[in-house]
Order: sequence, then C-alpha cells, then structure tokens
Amino acid sequence: MGLFFASVFLTGCWSAKEVNDLAIINIIGIDQTETGEIEVSTLIPKPSFLFPQTNLGGQGGDQNKFLIETTTGESIFEAMGKLSKSISERVYLGHTNVIIFGEKAARETMESSLDFFRRENEFRPNILLLVTKGKASEIIQTSPELNSTLGQEIRDMVKSDLFASTKMVKDISQFMKDLSSNTTDPVTGVIMPAKEKGVEVEGEKRERWNRRDT
Repeated sequence: MGLFFASVFLTGCWSAKEVNDLAIINIIGIDQTETGEIEVSTLIPKPSFLFPQTNLGGQGGDQNKFLIETTTGESIFEAMGKLSKSISERVYLGHTNVIIFGEKAARETMESSLDFFRRENEFRPNILLLVTKGKASEIIQTSPELNSTLGQEIRDMVKSDLFASTKMVKDISQFMKDLSSNTTDPVTGVIMPAKEKGVEVEGEKRERWNRRDT
C-alpha cells in the first residue's frame, strides 16, 4: 500500500551502538478487542534503514525497513509492558510522531490511554492524535509514499498548508486540555484508507471526531 497524503524524522547525535540498543517507535495504534482488551500496534523502523551508515545489517525492500509489533492487555500499561518484553531492544518513545485510536478504543479507553502517555517521561506532548473508523492496526500497515516513515508522512500532511481541512487535528496536550474543559469539546481529525491507495486525514471542513459523541 502507499500513502495519499504528506510528515519529523530523527535528528541529533546517535552512535551505532545506541541505535542498535533502541526500538524507536515511530507510530502507535490503539484498538479494543472483542473481549475488551487493549491492543497496541507499533511501527518500529529498523536501524539499518534509518541509519544506513551504521551498517547494522539488513537488505533492501519495504519488508525489511520496519518491524510491526502488536500486544494486548487489560490496560494500556499492561499492553505496553508486554511490548517491552517482546523485543530485545529498549522501547524508546521519544521520536513517536502519531498516535491513532480505533473508534471503539477511542470511545471506551481513550482517556486512560492518554493518561499513560502523559505520565511517560520520554513521550513528547506534541504528538499528533488521530482517530480511524476502522482498526488503527490497519492504518499502521500502510506504506509511506512521500517520506521515510509513516509517522513522518502523516505529520507532514497535517502540517502542510495545502491541506487546510486538517487544522482540526490536535496533539495530545491540546486534546487532553479540551477533554478536561467544561466549555470546549475535545475534537480531532479522522484518518482512513484513501479510495485509491494509502490513507488520508480529514479535518474541520469534511469530518472531525468528537470525544463526547455517543
């Protein structure tokens, strides 16, 4: 699959050893299973793709650029804990670009899930927050068309002045502020598969997602 639309890449000084010891999560998808558990899907670019000069191994091809890991738990805390145990490298959230909630998870568990990330020291407060009408895990499996990673592609699409309708897309800090307000509805953008290929983000002029909708 490709992407319809256009997003921050990794910067700073990283040694080959440091990169090889980290699982740098680029994008997170949160769904709710039929049994009510939280399902967390993460997209992790492989170090050999992000930093080819480190020569950490790996061949060409999209299938070798990213690792998709999915875990479940009774809470977001439990699911993220299982994620940390399922991979040998230390999970690093400092370069996460986007969090996507499936609609069911958004309605049932969004507030508690966002509280987990708010308390996470590595997690930046300006991470974009989106909702999809299907499963977030399906969006995460989409391949970027115009950028190196899916999270960066989505972020660039939202920031681009060419897509004025995405201005309703909020980051986590803005959304949680609205969530606790008695006068402001917490809303953000909707992301979904495009009709032809990839994904597209909708915002104020076409569609928005309201946390208090039922």
